[in-house]
Amino acid sequence: MLLHHYGQVFNHSNIPVWPKGDWLTVAAMDDAVLHATLIVSALHIGLLLKKKISPDALRHYSHITKILSNRFNDPTKSQTDATILTVACLTLMEILNASPLKAEPHVKALEHLTARRGGVDSLGLKGMIKRKVLWADLSSAIAQQIPPRFKHEPTPWYPNISPIDMSNSDLCNEARRLANETRNPVETSQIFDHLQCLSYAISLINRSENPTDNLALSDYFYDCEWKAYDFYSRAFKNASSPSPNEPPSLYTPLYLASCVAIIMYSNIALREIPIQAGMFAPFISSLLQLLDGVDLEAVSRKYPLMLCWVLAIGGIVSYERPERQQYVQLFSRFCKSQGYGDWDTVKTCFLDSVYVTPLYVSEFRDFWNDVEEEWILDGLS
Repeated sequence: MLLHHYGQVFNHSNIPVWPKGDWLTVAAMDDAVLHATLIVSALHIGLLLKKKISPDALRHYSHITKILSNRFNDPTKSQTDATILTVACLTLMEILNASPLKAEPHVKALEHLTARRGGVDSLGLKGMIKRKVLWADLSSAIAQQIPPRFKHEPTPWYPNISPIDMSNSDLCNEARRLANETRNPVETSQIFDHLQCLSYAISLINRSENPTDNLALSDYFYDCEWKAYDFYSRAFKNASSPSPNEPPSLYTPLYLASCVAIIMYSNIALREIPIQAGMFAPFISSLLQLLDGVDLEAVSRKYPLMLCWVLAIGGIVSYERPERQQYVQLFSRFCKSQGYGDWDTVKTCFLDSVYVTPLYVSEFRDFWNDVEEEWILDGLS
């Protein structure tokens, strides 16, 4: 059942590092990778069923622990591609479960093992293992608010990944103005352009059986997340230690919030990680803290699409969490300031000017329903 779920339910973007058919072929040839694959499937089912503990995941984790213990005692097996790939999968599993401290030993092991192999570029399986290791490292760094261990090499952007050009969209233009006003890298607008192009590309993949360059998608996902985290870290440092001659801009909290929202969007809309995953909990609270420093009235007049984007991301990911109501109230205030009184208006003003994945639209609609329910209750009181 777990293999069927993995092969049939998961979206192409869930495992962007290699086409799923090839991944399952690799898993079938190595016990540790197979158990790691089944853990991912078991955890996904558990999240969908709203179960905090997955007996299947624990069982397969026990098998992996025994296998890796034996391999690390065997010099011929301790540094193999399969071993490194399994450790990377375990790292991501702990991050998704919001256990960054448990993931840290795995990341250290990855750093040690890859160094002994000659670096990430020396890893095999057509670059798949390299990308798994880099994603695990970046996810761990973001979760712990520390620099990534592995060096980042910018990914050349190939326009043919998507036939549309969103670089001059209203959202990208707002992002460019916001970066300039807060004295931050204007490449933020480029990230929004890439996110929209990737959203379009994934929408086409989901409607087609044509083969896709999943390695390229993986590189673009990683690049967007890495840059957003890098921009956030630099902007946060500057805001925490402002120059006497250049105090932080009124709009700096929105810039920081947009970087966090980019990382969240990449995970929920591109990688399609279920919003119930524990990894989103710190993002939700961090975003609320940043929004607490935002002058909603001033920002909604100058950067309405950016604010709508950030609030919607927070509202979507806070589904069935205590913070959901706070996001509902914030978005309600924003909509009233913009004159958004119904779904069709929101769709016309926001969704028609920003390309997002169908999954995002569906989750956004659920969030909007909560906003409308809030208005109904206010009208009755």
